[in-house]
Amino acid sequence: MSNATPRPGFATGLALPFRALGVILRNPRLGMLAALPFALAIGVSIYGGGLMKEQLVLRSTGLLESFGMSAEGFIGSLVGYLAVFISAIAVAMLMPLVSTLAAVPFNDFLAEATEPVAEPPLPPAPTPTMGGRLALIWMDLVKTFAALGLMIIAVLFGFIPGAQIVTFPLVWLLFTFGVLTYPQTRRGERLGPSVQFLGRYLGACLGFGLVHTLLALLPLVGYLVPAVAVVGGTLLYAQAVASGWRAAE
Repeated sequence: MSNATPRPGFATGLALPFRALGVILRNPRLGMLAALPFALAIGVSIYGGGLMKEQLVLRSTGLLESFGMSAEGFIGSLVGYLAVFISAIAVAMLMPLVSTLAAVPFNDFLAEATEPVAEPPLPPAPTPTMGGRLALIWMDLVKTFAALGLMIIAVLFGFIPGAQIVTFPLVWLLFTFGVLTYPQTRRGERLGPSVQFLGRYLGACLGFGLVHTLLALLPLVGYLVPAVAVVGGTLLYAQAVASGWRAAE
C-alpha cells in the first residue's frame, strides 16, 4: 500500500480542506457531527452579539443622559448604529475562538468517524482501557496546550517587522499540529512523534494550515473551519500512514 499511495506534499495540503468538505457532505454521520458545533457556535455568537449590543446601547445612553443629551434624537440613533457595528466587529474577531471552543467536545468523535471513510481508510486504533484512555486524554491536553502556547508566542512575535516570514508558517504548522492530535493520540503517538510528523510532511502541513487560517477569516465560513480541519487532518494522517509513516518507538 505504501508504494501505491503517494507521499502527501504541499499541493495535497492545499486541497485537503476541500476534500474534507466533500467527505463531510457525502457522509450523514460526519455531517451531523460537523453541524452540531456549527449550530452551537452560531447560537453563541448571536446571543453574545445581541447581549454586547444591548450593554453598549445601555451604557452609551446613560453616558449621553449624564451630559444632559437626549437618547431619542440623532445622537442616540447614531450611538445605536455604532453599537451594532462594534458588536458585529467583535463577533467577527472572536468567531475563530468561539467556533473552536464549540467544536472541542465533538472533535474526537468526528475524527474517529472519519477514519473508516478516509481514502485510504485508517486501520482501527487499539481500544484502550479506562486507565489508557485517561492517559490519552492527558497526552491530548499536553499537545494542545503546547501548540496554543507556541501559537500565542508566534502571534506576539508577528508584530515585529519582518518576523512574519517565520511566524506565519509557524502558525500554519501549529494549526495542523492541533488537528492531527486526534488520530495520533488514539495510536499512542506522543509529543515527539507528532513533531517529527510535521517535519517529515512539512509541505503538506504548511499547505493545510495556510488554507485553513485563510478560511477562518471569512464570515460564517470560519464557523465551519474546526470541523473541516479535524476531518482534513484525519485524511492527511491516513494518507501519510498509507505512504509509509510510522511513529518512532
